[in-house]
Amino acid sequence: MNILFIDPYLSETESNVGLGYLCGVLKAHGHYCRVVKGAESVCKVSRIIMEEQPDIVGFSIKSSTVLRVIDAAMEVRKSYDGPIICGGPHITIDGEAFLNEHSCFDIGVAGEGEDTILEIIDYLLGNRKLEEIKGIIARSGDGLLRTELRAPVDDLDMIPFPDYTHFDIFSNGMKVYWVCTSRGCPFKCTFCNVPSISGRKWRFRSVSNIIEELEHALITHPGIQCIDIADDNFTFDISRVKEFCMQLIKKKLNFRWKCSNGIRADRIDEELVSLMKDSGCTGIDFGIESGSPAVFAGIKKGETLKTIEESVNMVKAAGMRVAASFIIGLPGSDFQSDMESIAFAKKLNLDAVWFNLFCPFKKTEGYDILMADNSVRFLRDWKNVPFMFHKRKVYCIFETDDYLCKERISAFMKGNLQLFNYNFIRDYSVAAWSPLRLLPLFASIVKYDIRNTHKHISRMTREMFSHVKKLFRK
Repeated sequence: MNILFIDPYLSETESNVGLGYLCGVLKAHGHYCRVVKGAESVCKVSRIIMEEQPDIVGFSIKSSTVLRVIDAAMEVRKSYDGPIICGGPHITIDGEAFLNEHSCFDIGVAGEGEDTILEIIDYLLGNRKLEEIKGIIARSGDGLLRTELRAPVDDLDMIPFPDYTHFDIFSNGMKVYWVCTSRGCPFKCTFCNVPSISGRKWRFRSVSNIIEELEHALITHPGIQCIDIADDNFTFDISRVKEFCMQLIKKKLNFRWKCSNGIRADRIDEELVSLMKDSGCTGIDFGIESGSPAVFAGIKKGETLKTIEESVNMVKAAGMRVAASFIIGLPGSDFQSDMESIAFAKKLNLDAVWFNLFCPFKKTEGYDILMADNSVRFLRDWKNVPFMFHKRKVYCIFETDDYLCKERISAFMKGNLQLFNYNFIRDYSVAAWSPLRLLPLFASIVKYDIRNTHKHISRMTREMFSHVKKLFRK
């Protein structure tokens, strides 16, 4: 069969590992698949569908891309009468409501999709009944059929490697290769729904299987410049990561690699940091979330701020880049506690910092806390709000009398600006230093951080010169 997958926000540096795995499985079973980016031109996607006439069109959906997907799917449906399926994190946590609201989709895949997609194909070929497929939400008569959730794959080594050969964004080569070495999360952070998406049991691949994938990737995509780790809990088993590093050194796989998806501060030690450095790791990200002791205790990460400080200093001492993410507006926070977070981020002297606005995802304790709190005023639907800065506006999902929307937005802007994170003004349709990005940035600086204007001008000038140098090198 010929399957076309669409992801609204694919980029050359942030690939979709899940779709890569689906393509790997489909290719291993004799099917053809192509992955296209849907953010730039819905008309372009419709033209591809008309030319190729795929047997299945599939959309990968995160909660932050729901609106974009709906627009694209409705346009596709105008000229395509075949099956349209959807999967991804949003369908796993809210699939039934999503399909109830949007009739252009025929089947939703909840949970891991490697086995499910093959059984859907069997069904379309007439070799299986719809109700026999685990892990789906599907149209049946006038209603929806919701089947038993499929159990997560236990032996991850048995899944074929991801296949990116037919991702349109890599038609001119791949520079960053994302690898997923484990799935699942046993921790109970109140803001995170990863356990609801990939399970509370931490499942891992063997080091030999990971190394084999990387060796295969370097041959298949000779332009790779960096490997990035996509795991939610890469260092959960410290000894496994030490073995991974030692194998990279032993096999002389001389590539740069980093942990952009973040690791826990309580799951590293000095030996591991040293091995990571020696094996080519250039940077580690930490998900700190809050620098306020009271708020931090309330999100149930199971770490301490002291441990975070020690781990950040450990990585910096090894000579690696250290970045961190924080969340503005967590349950129990107010403007003052978020100012504490900003001060804590400054104290850590990080190489990069970004602040997100809290989004109460379904199937999290944070979502349940807000729903049970009568003092919370919801300003918009959680699943229809893009992250951070979108179309020159910051979106706030809710407010309370103690922490108004305008105060949350002010804290968000101050945090990002004072730590010189300019990526929060995201418009992927324009160049990085286009006036369409610079003008909103200058306006934000004047409104929220005018006392540091000279620092911003100096910083932006250096970044622009660096950007121009890279263009000339090309």
